[in-house]
Amino acid sequence: MNQYVEVKEVRSKNMDRYLEQGWEIIDTTKTLVDLQETQLYYHIGYPLRKRLEDLEEVISIYEKRGLKERLFRDIAEEHGIDYDDITEEEPIFSFGPSSLNNELTRFMEKYEYMVRREKVQYRSKKSNDEQNKRFEEDQPF
Repeated sequence: MNQYVEVKEVRSKNMDRYLEQGWEIIDTTKTLVDLQETQLYYHIGYPLRKRLEDLEEVISIYEKRGLKERLFRDIAEEHGIDYDDITEEEPIFSFGPSSLNNELTRFMEKYEYMVRREKVQYRSKKSNDEQNKRFEEDQPF
């Protein structure tokens, strides 16, 4: 069964426009206007999957204009984080997300997963250096 984010009842004269926009016909109703005339109504729905495609298209347009990076920079500034200190490189050793993540990297990872369906790890370059130093100090040799 399809999921719809919006459902409407429209007359037949408007159907072509709605179908071109991605709406789907759910059902129809025929109503008797007078003894010789009937009116056909369509019950239509805007599919959830189509709404998601529309949103992905809008986000893509934003990203082409550099607004993704601007958003990340604004969030970094809001939390007092140096955006240029963030890298997409995965650390060699991991001591758990709490020692490496901050508000910005958590948001960036969530953004990439929600918008692009990609699992990307962002880390602070300083955290990676500190992590490697701790590992080297813990080595018995």
